[in-house]
Amino acid sequence: HVPSAGELNLEIVSKTIGKFIGKQETIKESPVDKPELPVRPPVLCAGCPHRASFYAVKQATAKQKCVYTGDIGCYT
Repeated sequence: HVPSAGELNLEIVSKTIGKFIGKQETIKESPVDKPELPVRPPVLCAGCPHRASFYAVKQATAKQKCVYTGDIGCYT
């Protein structure tokens, strides 16, 4: 079975396919030089209806110490 959550990588996919077809082979990922990426904080899109929701919550809790959580969403 393919995991329902989390990242899929070569090892997970090869094990999943191997179980399905009844053949297990060990595949190791080769190290890759990954470029350093610029930091991009999450931002809601300009037309996103959730912007108003977050604004309202921030205004209502402005004098309190709060942590706002959410999912990965569609923001970039």
